[in-house]
Amino acid sequence: MKSGFSILASMLVISSVYAQQPEQLLFDEDRLLVSRKYVCFKATEDLNIDGRDDDSDWQDVKFTQPFIDIEGEQEPELLTRVKMLWDDNYFYIYAEMEEPHIWAKLTEHDAIIYHDNDFEVFIDPDNDGRNYSEIEINALNTTWDLMLDKPYRLGGIANDYFEMEEMQHAVYVDGTINDPSDIDRYWSVELAIPMESILLAKHRGKKFPRDKDIWRVNFSRVEWDFEISGNNYKRKMSKGKLLPEKNWVWAPQFEINMHIPELWGYVQFSDERADSEIKYQATAEELSRQVSYELFRRFKFGDMVHFADRKSNMNYTKHLPPFSVDDQDFAVTYYKTPHGFEVIVHNITQNRKYMIDESGYLRELGNY
Repeated sequence: MKSGFSILASMLVISSVYAQQPEQLLFDEDRLLVSRKYVCFKATEDLNIDGRDDDSDWQDVKFTQPFIDIEGEQEPELLTRVKMLWDDNYFYIYAEMEEPHIWAKLTEHDAIIYHDNDFEVFIDPDNDGRNYSEIEINALNTTWDLMLDKPYRLGGIANDYFEMEEMQHAVYVDGTINDPSDIDRYWSVELAIPMESILLAKHRGKKFPRDKDIWRVNFSRVEWDFEISGNNYKRKMSKGKLLPEKNWVWAPQFEINMHIPELWGYVQFSDERADSEIKYQATAEELSRQVSYELFRRFKFGDMVHFADRKSNMNYTKHLPPFSVDDQDFAVTYYKTPHGFEVIVHNITQNRKYMIDESGYLRELGNY
């Protein structure tokens, strides 16, 4: 991964009641600031869900950036782009995927759709990384909808019984599906996801989007290497094992794992029409939240996991030296607890404090 604007805090001695050792705190600013951003404008009429973007509202909507490899390093060989719209009833998504050989096998709802080439949607309306929705669809218009209470890496469990009630979905194929004798152009997906079903997954009652509200959203395209056997496609194997799938995404995850919701893209809802010039408007807390989550990932899974010293039940505190990211100054205090850790992130520039714990639960402590 390109380091971009790497920022190095001073190497200082960190005092604690448990240990004293020099610690070097590095931040890759590209990783913190790379999350994609998109303004989702309001539809002016009901959309005809047919898998195409030929409704008049879609014509004024811009595509997202082309998808990138999930680790954020390589440009995929096939183009994938998405459009978004909304109204009081639905969150609309149109995805277009360049594909010279369009194939799919699965026809049963709630099958593991990513065993085919597929398109996937991930939605977290309140940006807490909990109770988020996932939808997968293949070129045969077969769907799998599920909900996770939290990410798999934190012990999350997928609820396959969850249903996006009254979701509308359609696929358009520019070519001939499951016919290896010709060359196809693309397949596209159109979804109308009920707002009520999205929000019920959060178990917090109805809270429909308002102008300038921000949801965390990501999209993934799974693409398998294949071979042709007779008149059929099949996933390619080597030494008795399937070759790994390719994962192309809107917002890169920096590892092969879609379930890092704090790295998903930002979708900001607007009451304006799609032909307006409204731009994404960042919130004051975005950078602080990203810094907090980056520290959580490093203390929980990465180069700073040794802070916890799991062999000891002893509580202790470590004060990290101040550092700067994107012209904002931060100070961090790490608290070892019997159950894990708590990290206080102080945005000195904005006089705000946040706390994140070993479960990835983040909350603002207030203004100072």
